[in-house]
Amino acid sequence: MSVIVTKEKRNLIPRWRSFRETLALRELAAPPKELVTPPSDGQLQRRLWEWSQNRTVWHAADLVGAAFILRQPEAARDAADFLLSSDDAPSAAKSLARRLQNQKVEGPFAEVVSAVEDFEAIYRAIHLARERLEDDPRNAIQWIDLARQYTSLGLDDRARRAVGVAISLNKNNRFILRAAARFYVHQGEVDHAHELVRTARATPFDPWLLSAEVALAAAAEVPPRFAHIGRKLLGDASVNPLSLTELAGELGTLELSNGKVRNAKKLFRQSLANPNENSLAQAEWAWRQVTGHQLNVNEFSVPYNFEAQAWHSFEQGLWENALENSQRWLVDQPFSRRPAILGSYVASSILEDYKTGIDILERSLIPNPNDPILWNNIAFAYANTGQIEKAQDALNRTNTLKPTPSDQVCLYATQGLVYFRQGLAENGIDFYKKALQLAASQKLARWYATALLNLALEEIRAHWKGSEQTADMAAEAAGGFTDEGIQVLARRLTQKRHESVL
Repeated sequence: MSVIVTKEKRNLIPRWRSFRETLALRELAAPPKELVTPPSDGQLQRRLWEWSQNRTVWHAADLVGAAFILRQPEAARDAADFLLSSDDAPSAAKSLARRLQNQKVEGPFAEVVSAVEDFEAIYRAIHLARERLEDDPRNAIQWIDLARQYTSLGLDDRARRAVGVAISLNKNNRFILRAAARFYVHQGEVDHAHELVRTARATPFDPWLLSAEVALAAAAEVPPRFAHIGRKLLGDASVNPLSLTELAGELGTLELSNGKVRNAKKLFRQSLANPNENSLAQAEWAWRQVTGHQLNVNEFSVPYNFEAQAWHSFEQGLWENALENSQRWLVDQPFSRRPAILGSYVASSILEDYKTGIDILERSLIPNPNDPILWNNIAFAYANTGQIEKAQDALNRTNTLKPTPSDQVCLYATQGLVYFRQGLAENGIDFYKKALQLAASQKLARWYATALLNLALEEIRAHWKGSEQTADMAAEAAGGFTDEGIQVLARRLTQKRHESVL
């Protein structure tokens, strides 16, 4: 069976995007001072106000970045012209201004592309980065952008070298530190990522790095070093809320983990004063725990808001929206396993769109070749499309890995599915029973119910003599759950039972 999707414990680990995108999202400038009477009706209006009051290169870049990412180029034509005519504007800011002048589409959007198109774009980016580094080998930003492309292709050794060069060239740059930390987290080296940020001279003075230090400490299960400094900074009314959004969200997560729900609620509300997509996704993850209600992420106009939208749609049973936003999330963060797990579950287990599930998983397995969940999910999708040999090969790849008990339940059940599709029903039942026994021993009730539902469906499909008894047991187990994932399977079982009688 496909791995059951649950909301794993989440921390505000820094996102890793290209320098150009990060600049456009306004996450690179020094925290700006708040104006006396800034507008409160959106980030673009705020940037327009600040640009009108402070016609500097940095305010122009802020406005151009916001207008570009929100696909509203007309709002920043004047600022773009200013940047292009300025001798002091950085080349990246000028490049973004040129792109904005050619922009026509409105609304933040990350195009869902095929794996072939994705790879072609990455190889082009690598070629361009190499050319630039031949002319400017000490360009640390270019090295870290190159590392991101390598990571997306699973070329970890090359990526590690590029990250190392970038750090050696500029070990206190916010963009480089946050990107390098995300690389090491991807490699499973959370302690290394935390140490890198913790020891940087810039960290105690930068809210974006303070947030990363607290988040990485939580992921490494060690006490944060700078949480107290972060708490003081949150009280500084002169700092733009965008610069504090991840810090407030991560400190809220810390308070939540310590059982201080009232403090957590206050901090999450502060993080939502001007969120980015990472802090909004964090609030969406935590909101039900701190308020008892689901956060309506549609109330926020936040660029690249794919993760929060995917989960919001998932919780509401809006499967097509959940799948589309999971795919966009994967395009945005191609080395991350989480959008692929969510997207493949919705595609294969819920919508029975196995081809899309396979496309998502084949792409994600390139940078994540040792993930048992991804191998299980692609085996499930292969088996359901009759590609039995591929399914078994995928399951065999997990033999040397170390799955969690819940993952092992899924692996046993998927092996049972493969045997059923080979016509070996008794072998299939044996493996489903292994899944059920493990789920029961580990008190994994949702996994138990889901495995039983899948077994009942396979027995009906195989016209197994004991299928009615299994189906009754599965329906009873599913009745104890309200989440839509299990209920979809329960309704499918009811339909199959009805069809088998006709």
